[in-house]
This record gives sequence, C-alpha cells and structure tokens, in this order.
Amino acid sequence: MSRIDVDPERLDDNAAQLEEVVELTRTALSTFPDSVDGGEGSEPIADVISRIMSMLEPFGSSYMMIARILRDVAAETITNEETTAAELQKIADAVGPV
Repeated sequence: MSRIDVDPERLDDNAAQLEEVVELTRTALSTFPDSVDGGEGSEPIADVISRIMSMLEPFGSSYMMIARILRDVAAETITNEETTAAELQKIADAVGPV
C-alpha cells in the first residue's frame, strides 16, 4: 500500500478546472486578430501574437491529457475500493460474526 489518500471527487474537480482553463484559453485565442494594423509595429506585434498562440496550444494539450489521467485515477480508485470492499466482505462472510 502506498498510503496515499486519494479523493476521487477532488481529482474530478481538479480535472474540471484544467479543462475549464483550456476552454477559456481557446476562447481567448479565438479572439486574437488575424492581422494587425499597427503601422511600423505591425510585424513585431503580429509575431508576438503568433508566438503566444503557438506556445499556448501545447499547454492546452498537456492540460487535457493531465485531466484525462486524473479522471482515470479517480475511476480506478473507486473501482479498486469497490473490489477491495467486495473481497473483504467475502472474508467477513466466511468468518462470520466475531
């Protein structure tokens, strides 16, 4: 046993928070302009916007993968607890009242 206390509900909440951040980021990215009219600064400004967009996408993908992992761990924790409880109940039934 690892003695790690895992709360499946909390893991689901954390996964939901990560997914919300990704959705908010994607929404924000969709509002970025396709072109910039900033005179002589147009090219550097467009470059900065492009870099921001390209850097945020890998983070979004990573956050979504982490959210899926958290949900998988939460599901397995519940399954493992149910399986353990069922096996312990079999022993309790075989032993009878103490």
